[in-house]
Amino acid sequence: MISVTHIILVNWYAFASIEIDIRGDAAFVGDNGAGKSSILNAIQLALTGNDGRYFQPNARAEEGGRPKQGRRTARDYCLGKITGLEGEEPLRQGGPSYVAMVACDASGERLLSFGVALYADKTTHAAEVEGLFLVPGLELRAADFHVGGAAGAAAAP
Repeated sequence: MISVTHIILVNWYAFASIEIDIRGDAAFVGDNGAGKSSILNAIQLALTGNDGRYFQPNARAEEGGRPKQGRRTARDYCLGKITGLEGEEPLRQGGPSYVAMVACDASGERLLSFGVALYADKTTHAAEVEGLFLVPGLELRAADFHVGGAAGAAAAP
């Protein structure tokens, strides 16, 4: 059986760079607005390649006990647009975003990293897919998506 072992998000929603290690069964638990749905939507994006026929992000978080209108888009996630903030100004003006997953078999011998590279800025209508990647035999990490390889560095173009 193949299992997901890592989820890597770079410039996705409120996450500048994060690696989520998964071992066995997993659950995402947290307060409203903590980013649970953004992680699930990132997984969906990696699996669908941002194909609009299949990528259907969750509805926006509730505000005042009522669901907000509309849905977040991949562009919203790339720019770090957080609903409920004054003026809803995004966290980022634009640039690359990466969503990647690493999977392996039970023995840990058959590794596969895959995901999507996106670009969005305030002038684009939608996030543009810069590339889809499938890397057999290699366990990608967040540092692989940064200039200079350091997690604190800027995302690689």
